[in-house]
Amino acid sequence: MAVENPIGAWIDKDPVCRGCMKMDEEVTMMRGFIDAISAEEAKEKDLVCARCGKKIAQ
Repeated sequence: MAVENPIGAWIDKDPVCRGCMKMDEEVTMMRGFIDAISAEEAKEKDLVCARCGKKIAQ
């Protein structure tokens, strides 16, 4: 069963896209210490990145 890569993460209760994430934040997300945002979740909730202001999409 394949699992899709996350397209963002919840950092300080704000959605942040992968393009705006710092390297240490990405590593922390991959280790499971911060919540990742899946493509389905971003689409359902129509999330916008707190740093760049763009819609988080795949």
